[in-house]
Amino acid sequence: MLFEALIGAFLSAGGEMAALLYMDWIGIKVNINITPYERQFNACPDNLIIVSYLESLLNYSFRDRSL
Repeated sequence: MLFEALIGAFLSAGGEMAALLYMDWIGIKVNINITPYERQFNACPDNLIIVSYLESLLNYSFRDRSL
């Protein structure tokens, strides 16, 4: 799970290209020549799950609930 967290950190801090470059660096082969795409929708996790309940179970507060 550490690598997943780091990928998420690179994604949220540096964008999709930074995350792809990090994944390539740690050995997850990705095609970095493909242009990252814009999200076609606004992610709203509160419509899918009760995020506040998940946060209470984990004793953690997400900074960006859409990730």
